Amino acid sequence: MIYARERQARRTGWHVRLSVGSKKAGDGNRTHVSSLEGWCSTIELHPQYVFYFTIPGGHLSIAKNIHYYVLFLSRSSCYNVNCADARAVIICNNGTKIFVDLRRERQNMYSYKSRIRYSELDEAGFLRLESLLDYFQDCSTFHSEDIGLGVEYLKRQNMVWVMSSWQIVVERYPKLCETVTVGTAPYDFKGFLGYRNFLMMDEKENTLACANTIWSLLNTSTGKPVKPPKEMYEKYGLEPRLEMDYAPRKILTPLNMEQREAVQIRSHHLDTNHHVNNGQFVRIAIDSLGRSCRVRQLRAEYKKQVMLGDILTPYTAVTEEGKYVVVLRDENDTVCCIVELQEEREQKRI
Repeated sequence: MIYARERQARRTGWHVRLSVGSKKAGDGNRTHVSSLEGWCSTIELHPQYVFYFTIPGGHLSIAKNIHYYVLFLSRSSCYNVNCADARAVIICNNGTKIFVDLRRERQNMYSYKSRIRYSELDEAGFLRLESLLDYFQDCSTFHSEDIGLGVEYLKRQNMVWVMSSWQIVVERYPKLCETVTVGTAPYDFKGFLGYRNFLMMDEKENTLACANTIWSLLNTSTGKPVKPPKEMYEKYGLEPRLEMDYAPRKILTPLNMEQREAVQIRSHHLDTNHHVNNGQFVRIAIDSLGRSCRVRQLRAEYKKQVMLGDILTPYTAVTEEGKYVVVLRDENDTVCCIVELQEEREQKRI
């Protein structure tokens, strides 16, 4: 039996958690599945199949716990019900047909389209890692601004979101003039912490890169963490988190590290919060390596804010697994940021 229940009411429709199967598998837990190409099959259902979709606003009259039949648009989707690329037609018991996209990581993200610029390329003609980070950061900024929770709102509330950690996984770096879609969605709040995913796709909706971030909400008057107000919960909403290999927030550092040339913080390192932007920490870390590398995965852990005129000294090392680790320390030898770079040996090309 296939059933759906309302998960969260939205202006654009119902966000639905669709579960397939029941606690026991048997004759009563099979369903007839037909494709639009004319073939059909009977499959046995199991309870672990869970995915998400949105019922469009025009079908808000559909009641909870109605039983549905699912017609998958491709044979592969039939064999793997929770497949990330599954698309289906939902046929309700009143005969209504609803076309839905079951790719839960892409369904309700805030997104915008852009084109890769020459100024964003590395010497090989591909998007720089730092530029990719900027795309993601801009996307979350656009999202907050468009729903009324942007920079001016935070100033009035004496609050600021501070980055605690980045994890970016790159599948392929886009090239000059490629059109990309950049998306973002928060997926959890825990106390003063906010969790947010990012996604960059090409024109064929192939994933170019995805990311996980953890943010801390601080009171700018006291410097202490604060819980998000009810308005933030309501306007941001929550989406299912992306399917990716989530790394721990904390980065282990090698014992023996090599000291590199110190960097004094200039005005171009700062953002509107008057401290070093999280992307600038990554730029300083990459520059300290003294070599170019194509990164498959970036992890960054932020520990202390850095201001104009401060001096950061990078310490670098290579782990036994071949990962680069850069620790940025201030003049008091306090760790401000740790960056881990896992290199990709050969660029994936189209």
